[in-house]
Amino acid sequence: MSRGYIEFISGEAFSGKTSLMLKKIAVAGGKSLVITPAFFDAENPCLVGQIQSHDGESHPAVAAESADDLDVFAYGAYDFLFVDDVHLFKKDISGFIFGMAEAGTSVIVAGERFDAFGNWHAKSFLIAKRASTFINLGEGKSSGLNIA
Repeated sequence: MSRGYIEFISGEAFSGKTSLMLKKIAVAGGKSLVITPAFFDAENPCLVGQIQSHDGESHPAVAAESADDLDVFAYGAYDFLFVDDVHLFKKDISGFIFGMAEAGTSVIVAGERFDAFGNWHAKSFLIAKRASTFINLGEGKSSGLNIA
């Protein structure tokens, strides 16, 4: 079985993370699984069961709070796994993401890198440090954060 890869799309709110992910979903061949957090706070509203960009594009998705909700999806059964807003999951799902990649699935994850205080989101950090590709959509440019 071939080993998959992990690609991390990073950016602050409204930077285009979900729009880029939707473009990648549109061109992905094979069987795909799309996951979004079921838990959002008032500042991050979500239509459960889909990912949606700020420009109105959307795609159906499985809403989950944690990896426990994802046990029904078999490792290696998908060519692609897309995970939107990884920093907003109620519990860490990095083990599920790593397991899918090790089983040969190509994994694309989008999430904010920094919290309001300029610290890494722990859930994003776990994924980003193991990603083979890291796409930064401009964090720090408008906020003045030092990301060097």
